[in-house]
Amino acid sequence: MNAKTIAAPITTAPRNRLRLSLDRFGLPLVFILLCVVMAFSSEYFMTWRNWMDILRQTSINGILAVGMTYVILTKGIDLSVGSILAFAGLCSAMVATQGYGLLAAVSAGMFAGAMLGVVNGFMVANLSIPPFVATLGMLSIARGMTFILNDGSPITDLPDAYLALGIGKIGPIGVPIIIFAVVALIFWMVLRYTTYGRYVYAVGWQ
Repeated sequence: MNAKTIAAPITTAPRNRLRLSLDRFGLPLVFILLCVVMAFSSEYFMTWRNWMDILRQTSINGILAVGMTYVILTKGIDLSVGSILAFAGLCSAMVATQGYGLLAAVSAGMFAGAMLGVVNGFMVANLSIPPFVATLGMLSIARGMTFILNDGSPITDLPDAYLALGIGKIGPIGVPIIIFAVVALIFWMVLRYTTYGRYVYAVGWQ
C-alpha cells in the first residue's frame, strides 16, 4: 500500500458528500431559488393569500403523491392515478347529489378508487403483468368509465357540506390543505415507524 492508495479515499470523500447532499437537498434548494425569483418578479407572490391558493391547488396532487411514494418505493409505477381520481370523484359526487350525506359520498369515492386499485394490484401481483402496462390499461378504462357514467357532463347542485371539502376553510387555512397535511403525516409515520413501512422499503430494496 502506497501513499496514493491511502490518499484516494480522503480526496474522494468530499466529492461523495457533496453528491449525497445534492441528492438529498437539491430539490428543496431549487424550490427555494424559484421562490426567491418569483418574489422579486411579483409583489403578490409572497402574500398569505397567494400561498394559500397555491397550497389549495396542489393539495390534491400532494395526496396522490403520498400514495405514489409507496408505489415508487417498491420500484413500481402507476400511470392510472389521475383517471382513477376522476372516476372516484365522479362516483362520490353522484352519491352526494342523491342526498345520502357527506360520509356516504366520501366512502363511495374511496371504495370506487380502492376497487380499481385492487384490479391493478391483481394484474401486477397475480397475472405478472408489468406495472407500466397494467396501469396504462387502467388509465384508459377508468377514463372511459368516467365519461360513460355521466355522459361526459359535469355534476352540479352539490351539497354545501360536500363543497366545503374543496373550498371550505378552518380558520385561515383551506380544508384541502389540512386534509393533505394529515394524510402526509399519517403515511409518513406508517412508513417510518411501523413494520409495514419496513416491508415497503424491503420490497423495493429487493
